[in-house]
Parts: sequence; structure tokens; C-alpha cells
Amino acid sequence: MNESTPRTPARELAQLMRQLRVDRAVSGTALATALGVGFSQSKISRIEKGGDLAGGLTPTPMDAGRIAWQLRAPRQDRRRAIGLALQLSQERAAHSPLRIALQSGSPRVQQRIREREARSGHLATFHPAMVPAMLQTLGYRESIADSGPTPPDPALRAEWLLERAAREAHRATRPATQVVTEGALCWGPAGAAAMIEQCEHIARLIGERPHWTIGVIPRIVAAGAAIDYPPNGFDLYDEDSVLVGTTAGNALVTDRATVDSHIARLARLRRLAVYGSAAREVLARVAREYLALTR
Repeated sequence: MNESTPRTPARELAQLMRQLRVDRAVSGTALATALGVGFSQSKISRIEKGGDLAGGLTPTPMDAGRIAWQLRAPRQDRRRAIGLALQLSQERAAHSPLRIALQSGSPRVQQRIREREARSGHLATFHPAMVPAMLQTLGYRESIADSGPTPPDPALRAEWLLERAAREAHRATRPATQVVTEGALCWGPAGAAAMIEQCEHIARLIGERPHWTIGVIPRIVAAGAAIDYPPNGFDLYDEDSVLVGTTAGNALVTDRATVDSHIARLARLRRLAVYGSAAREVLARVAREYLALTR
């Protein structure tokens, strides 16, 4: 940190977190591994960047304490880290509501989601019954636009499709974690031909987007696996807010405990998924099953 950089509590905490790790000669990857569930090399990097910078993250007091303890930091440094994190947590709570309930279809809702999505450095998505938006083909997306008891307004339909495509193009260059279930792929709202295309599209993305982590949870998982039963889909933005979708609408949540519970849930779901060639095998199997329906 140079003399011209404002010394805010967020940057002071970020500098302290990095210095503690450097002093112990521990890499970010090794530290994340030692800390376990809820931590990753990316998260450590973002904490050391600072929560007041784009893509940075302010740790919770608990996370700051865990990192300092894992690094065997002196007591005064542990107290300083926890104190700064607590101060920042209290300031955030004082300036913004912990929970923002959003009603489905509201223009204000969609604008707030778009703004949060646009400034997020990392987006992690899981949905139990749908293909995540970042992985959708145009055919799949059109089937969603056309769903409902009444035909959609043509102008609104076209606007939604264009906006969705623009948002996904914006995210294409950024790191992401996307977990799709085989069951969602077997639930084919777009018809057999479009679902074959959807499976092939995800398989291509696995090879073309090395900065994305794409996992597929098979219909049958290994015996003894720690199964999770998430009732709703969710999007994690930079591990500091979560958009939870329900049939009644959406909720953008910044409450730390709720966000952390979804981070832990995503970690459990990721352990159920397969990746790389194994994921492509699952996608090919689903595509073959759809192909059989067309004969």
C-alpha cells in the first residue's frame, strides 16, 4: 500500500490478512485447503484484495479469526483482524438492510439484480430443476420465455431474450462456477431436439471455458455421499450476497449467516458433481436418451 492510497479499515484488514499469510510463507491454495469447507484460493485472494475494491471481499469476523488462528498469528494480530472485520460488518449493517425482499416481475427487482450481477467478479449458480442461465442455449431460453398459461407479449419476449443474451455475453469472460443436475437436463421443456442441442452446448463449454467450473450431478450418486436437498435455485455473487429464487419471487440476501449457509451448500453440491470428461459422458448419455425419443 503506497502513501497515496487511502488507509481505510477495509484495506487495513486486507493488508493484515495478506501479511499474516506471507509471514508464515503459506500459499493461498495451501491456506484454503487447511481451512476447508467455505474457503478457496479465490476467496483468500479476494479477502487480501479488500472489500472496498471491485472483486474484493471483506471477511466475516469468524472467517478473519479462522484465518488468523490457522496462520498461528500473534494474539494482538488475531484481535486486530477480528476487530476490523467486526467494525466493517457493523458499518455494512448500518448502511444497508440485511435482507431485501424482491417481488417477481418488478422492474426495480430486475434492475437491482442486473446491477449486482454486472459488478460481481465471480458468479456461482445452482438450480435443482433448470439449466443455469449461463449454460442455456437460445432454444432452451425461448422455451422459458414461452412458458406460462398465456402467450407472452411478442415485444416483451424479444426484449427479454436480447437482454438475457447480453448479460450472458458480459459474464462469458469472467470466472464462474455452474452446477447443473442431470435431472434438470432430463426435464426437457424445449423438446427432444432442443435438449440434445442443450447437452452438446454444455459439453462444448466445458472445453471452451477453462475459467469456468462446470459440474453435472448425476441422477445416481455414490452410496454414502453427503446428499443435500436444496429446495430452490440460487446465485452467489462474490460470496457476499445470494439471490434465492422461489415460485413467489426472488430474495437478494446479504445477511452473512444466510450467505455462508449457501456457500457451504454449494461446496456440498460440488462434491456430488462430476467434471471434465466424466461430465461430458453424462451429457452424452442424456442426449442419446433424447435421440431415442425422436426415432
